[in-house]
Amino acid sequence: MFFANSRVMSCVGVGAAIAFGSLVAAGSANAASASLSILGGSSYTLPTGSGVNGFDPAGWIAANNANINGGTSVTSFSSFAAGTGLFVTDGTSNTPLNVTLRFTYEGTEAGYTNVAESAFIYGNNALFVNHGPVTLGANTYPNANIGDDVTEGFSLTTNPALVPFLFQSISGNTIAVNGGTVTGSSTPTAIAFYKVNPNMVYAFFDDSGAGPDRDFDDMVVRIELLTATSITPTPLPAALPLFASGLGAMGLLGWRKRRKALAA
Repeated sequence: MFFANSRVMSCVGVGAAIAFGSLVAAGSANAASASLSILGGSSYTLPTGSGVNGFDPAGWIAANNANINGGTSVTSFSSFAAGTGLFVTDGTSNTPLNVTLRFTYEGTEAGYTNVAESAFIYGNNALFVNHGPVTLGANTYPNANIGDDVTEGFSLTTNPALVPFLFQSISGNTIAVNGGTVTGSSTPTAIAFYKVNPNMVYAFFDDSGAGPDRDFDDMVVRIELLTATSITPTPLPAALPLFASGLGAMGLLGWRKRRKALAA
């Protein structure tokens, strides 16, 4: 009798597995063909020359940076309206969008100490600091070197989704958050982007110092989209027939085994 009941429980387990499999089939993760997009902003030409009033971040080599130099037109933001900024999308409205981004430090020409973070709210986790060492919370960050890079993964809840990124000037006490807050009074802070290809964008910071000089070389970071996956949930009603069939199979198998056990 114990053996018969065990078999019944085994059948129930099979039926439950079928039902569970039906529910799992309701959603799937698909590799997405995604890209970075700059929405809104104003066209601005990077100033030529060197020093304070020219685009001349330390360590910048035009030949290795998509020929971006003085005279290049970038998209600048001194504020962000809704729906503007640097976005990542796979062309659909699926949520969430899981992405992997690589951030690379490209140089600076600034007297202020500036920080880049992969976030929407300034905290204590810097990607790069242009004049280190700098202690933020429990972490101390050294002076960043040209070519230093950090790769991070994010689960973004909208699609298109703003890229989590900001520049903060510690010395100037100003901030430029992608798609969000940009602070500054008489000499407003600004951020600019230049799109090299669908998966690579350069971010430029003007920290509001020196006039401002508006040369966008106070800190430069390259942002690359490495991978993107969209999770496509199937609406629950579409899964109900599969779930019902799993329950039906569970009940039928259980009934047949109980009948055989009683006959024995």
